[in-house]
Amino acid sequence: MAAPTEGSAPFRPRARLIRLLGDELISDEVMALVELAKNAFDADARKVLITLHLSDNPATAYIEICDDGVGMDLDTLLHAWLEPATEHKRQGGRKRRTALGRYPLGEKGVGRFAADKLGTEMELVTRGCGESQEIRLAIRWDQFDTGKYLDEIVNTWEVRVPQVFPGCTHGTRIRLAQLRTPWDVARVTRVRDGLARLVSPFSTAHDFHVHLICEAYKDQSGLISNDILKHAPYSLIGRVDETGQLSIENHTCETMDLRQTAPEQFVKDRQLRRPWCGPFRIMLFVWDLDNTGLRRAAVDRKLRDTLKRLSGVSIYRDGFRVWPYGAPGDDWLELNQRRVNNPTMRVSTNQIVGIVEIDQEQNPDLRDRTSREGLIDTPAFHDLKALILGALTWLEEQRFTTRKDDIELKTDNGKTDTVLQAIQQFRNHASQGATRGPSLDRIAALYDQQRKIQSAREERLMQLASTGLITEQIVTEIARTVSATDTALRVARNVARQPAVPPQILESLEHIESQLYLLGEQLDAMQPLYAARAQNQERLDVRTMIQHTAMVFAFSLQQVGARLTFKAPRPLTVRMVRAHLLQIIVGLFDNAIYWLKLAPADRRPEIRVQLSYNPPGFIFADSGPGVRPEVRDRIFQPFFTGKKDGHGLGLYLVKTILERYRFSIELVEEPILLAGANFRVILGKLPGRDEQAMRTE
Repeated sequence: MAAPTEGSAPFRPRARLIRLLGDELISDEVMALVELAKNAFDADARKVLITLHLSDNPATAYIEICDDGVGMDLDTLLHAWLEPATEHKRQGGRKRRTALGRYPLGEKGVGRFAADKLGTEMELVTRGCGESQEIRLAIRWDQFDTGKYLDEIVNTWEVRVPQVFPGCTHGTRIRLAQLRTPWDVARVTRVRDGLARLVSPFSTAHDFHVHLICEAYKDQSGLISNDILKHAPYSLIGRVDETGQLSIENHTCETMDLRQTAPEQFVKDRQLRRPWCGPFRIMLFVWDLDNTGLRRAAVDRKLRDTLKRLSGVSIYRDGFRVWPYGAPGDDWLELNQRRVNNPTMRVSTNQIVGIVEIDQEQNPDLRDRTSREGLIDTPAFHDLKALILGALTWLEEQRFTTRKDDIELKTDNGKTDTVLQAIQQFRNHASQGATRGPSLDRIAALYDQQRKIQSAREERLMQLASTGLITEQIVTEIARTVSATDTALRVARNVARQPAVPPQILESLEHIESQLYLLGEQLDAMQPLYAARAQNQERLDVRTMIQHTAMVFAFSLQQVGARLTFKAPRPLTVRMVRAHLLQIIVGLFDNAIYWLKLAPADRRPEIRVQLSYNPPGFIFADSGPGVRPEVRDRIFQPFFTGKKDGHGLGLYLVKTILERYRFSIELVEEPILLAGANFRVILGKLPGRDEQAMRTE
């Protein structure tokens, strides 16, 4: 008989496909129990009881998940629960809310495979609300390991008189036996921690509670809750609307536009665009992990261990957590890298517990990955991250100020070393027989705090010094390459003048040559930063130095569409190290260009510099958003920054260099030249400085 040459055939999956799906979609036991708890939430349960009946005898050990939800009737069990990827939770292509108004968390019907992750034998008993009988379903997951086809696997069910849900009760109970994994205290603790972060502690609308019972480890039993948040010394609780405006609820009427903290993300055509993500609620809680900070926050060893396990920033959608955000090792906001760049001001993942609440209706572009773990990498997700980091930046600013105030003892001389000051006060009180004064513990805490600050500064400055040495070497090589390229380009341009060569090529070569010339000028202007001969003081023309620095930033000024206005009626000279004056001017230009990206739409991006002669110096102004009043006193402090990835050293170094010469810089309160930030730089000696040591003309 001849073989057929055409026909049709359906897909016929093997039973092991169910096992493969479960292994891929459910990562571990914590995720498995979380998925089963989500099913209870979708069933409008108010209470879920998870029992871990652990035993040395595998035959008697089991895990049980019992809820008081609406339960299922026979039709729902057979044609919804036993049919993965059913449209049961959707209507008209969209999810429909439950009777309690909950937005279903499940979507793809894979949550039930979580049971397979926990044990090989499963018994499901359910009674629908208003039903007179309950249903029992038995599944042996090990059957799916055979070579049978999926439609050959038989699961048995029966309708019976209520035994598990007697009287008027209803709900669903899943019991899993022949557990796949041995359970110890570490695994139980991980489950409890996972369940503690399953539901947002601030989501109370749905009255959903999870209880854990484990006789083997009774200290892990009880209502799942998260009590550590009340011990946080720094916190932010607020809401971000659809335009990116943060309203802070636990501080007095504070609002801010978070888009301004990430201009590279939200500025388009000189205007702040609307975020792609929708509104969300945010709660951030931060701790100091040094011993002094932990004692001040009343955090004992047990709470510290809890913080270690629960730290991280989690996302909650409709009250339920989206995995794996905030899980151990999941630094999805790259907080640790931010802290490397600025360890004094920024916080790392082990210092923070964060809660970000979104809902599906107002955030339709924040969608689940197929694996049920994580959100798809969409523009809306990137905007969400940028706004969260903006809120964290505000909290870090508050912490920065608080910590600085904590270690300072106020005196008439603000330059006094705080440790030496405390020791002197201690001596004075001791000599007078006083009972009150700074204790040795206080002095030790001050010393430890100062030592850590100095260590962080030294580490950061060493990194910058290494970068500077590498930059010097690279710049030298670039200069050589530019010179060689310029020579070759001149030859090419001469050849291109032949009649047969299209004029467009000659124009392109001339454009490249002009760009190379600009690059050469920029390299020459930056040479004083690393040239050995530039480390001696000399009489410098401030006007010329500002003009050379403007050439260095010519491309950046062009990128932001900024105009530079320079008013210098006559020369102004000052005796300084050339590299120092260059660093001052570079720091001011760099700071201004960054904030010009956020210049209001009704202002033209502009930098305006005006020399002054009595006293000698200059005003440096930009048309950006200006400095927020609450941070005006901090902008010159080391490591303080309002930039997303800033080091917090730019303006600090400017001020430090000027103070070496008894010069000064200040942020002018009322704008003088432009509506943004206006800095007054005084290049004349301050009182008390030897006139011969530093002279300004």
